[in-house]
Amino acid sequence: MKLHYRIGKTIIWWIWHTLFGLKVEGRENLPTNGGVIIAPNHLSYCDPPLLGAAVGIRELYYFAKRDLFQINKFISWLLRTYNAFEVKREGVDRKAIRYAENLLAKGLALAFFPEGTRSKGDEFLPPQPGLGYLALRAHVPVVPVLIQGTNKSLLRLFLRRNELYIKIGKPINGNRLAREISKKNSLELSQEVMRRIQEMKEAGLCK
Repeated sequence: MKLHYRIGKTIIWWIWHTLFGLKVEGRENLPTNGGVIIAPNHLSYCDPPLLGAAVGIRELYYFAKRDLFQINKFISWLLRTYNAFEVKREGVDRKAIRYAENLLAKGLALAFFPEGTRSKGDEFLPPQPGLGYLALRAHVPVVPVLIQGTNKSLLRLFLRRNELYIKIGKPINGNRLAREISKKNSLELSQEVMRRIQEMKEAGLCK
């Protein structure tokens, strides 16, 4: 893990855990080595850095929409420094997919939001086939992750009016990743990931 990444995630964890009550459950489910896709639901722009801080043992790489790199030079530098790379929202970005496949082939960990964009509300959006497609091509485990509370105001979190937590599920691998690569199978795998996330939401956080 790069030094600046380790420092950044430590600072983020301390702030959000101490001030806003961030809790994490299920770190033991994360593979400690080898290519893996970390697949959470998506509520806000806070999700990627909080996910990186919560995962802890793995340095994450992220897709980020191209518009974010065009805000200003500092934001672009910050995104690239902390492992984000550009992806086009329109159509299939084959360059970004190849880059992601190379990262996974090197044994790295990639964050991928199955919904494709922020849901903003408390209900999940329908999953897109992109996650399943990449997992089937790269043949790496997918770890479903539930993020709760990042769409709430900081004041409510500070006052503990809403819970803020990240719950890491067990990896999906084995026969589920041995299927033929098709749009149908890709979508079904993405749907399975979202079902797992929904189940974690219904179960809540262990106290």
